[in-house]
Amino acid sequence: MSAIDNLFTIAANIVAATALIPLLLFVYYYGTRPIPGHKYRRRYSTMWRLTAIGRTLMYQKIAWVGFIVFILIQIFAGQYFGREELRLVIYGALVFFFWRLFYTLRITQKSGHTPDPDTESTPIVDLRPAKDPKESEPKGSADQEKGID
Repeated sequence: MSAIDNLFTIAANIVAATALIPLLLFVYYYGTRPIPGHKYRRRYSTMWRLTAIGRTLMYQKIAWVGFIVFILIQIFAGQYFGREELRLVIYGALVFFFWRLFYTLRITQKSGHTPDPDTESTPIVDLRPAKDPKESEPKGSADQEKGID
């Protein structure tokens, strides 16, 4: 193995390891809710279980965590007893949840619960400039009628 191949192997291992961070954060924040009055404390929440999409997202992310952990164990431990069986279970879980995601999409679309993108969609990040609250006040409001400026 050349030095360049070794460098690419190390870089790929680092990328695989860093994929675990956002997946674990997603599972943590999606499965918990903040405790009022505490900045960093959170408690377990079952809100993700209320919808088929929520359950599918959580299960799929957990399967991805298992996949990444499997890759990292293989990188650091090499061959070990039960590796092929574990690989079959993890790959099977990923395929199952990919099909479940597709099934959930189709059921949601057929039931008519998908939002109309022109009227009902809410962007994850609203890039429109914020409106000034004073501009949204209708002219001739109750305060102006009373003579209060």
